[in-house]
Amino acid sequence: MPRAKKSARGKHRWIGLEFNFELTKAEASAILSAFIDENRCEIFDVTKRDMRTLAILKVPLDFYVDSKIMLNELGNVCTLTSSGKIRLVRERLNSIR
Repeated sequence: MPRAKKSARGKHRWIGLEFNFELTKAEASAILSAFIDENRCEIFDVTKRDMRTLAILKVPLDFYVDSKIMLNELGNVCTLTSSGKIRLVRERLNSIR
């Protein structure tokens, strides 16, 4: 079966997050569970580094601006970078490490 055309797959943004403590992907998902379930988000690339955790979150484009505000309001999470390409977010997070 042919793959859906690019425009039919939906637009999204990738957000680089930092948690103030070390945790696993499952623990990060649990912290963001209500946020993820309501907004069709998905966590990628969870990395522990120096008593903190870096992660990448895939967010639908129509919810992107609100998601950054909501994530920064959480006490233990802050957004570091975002892009339409996961490669760019990975590069930026690697330079922060």
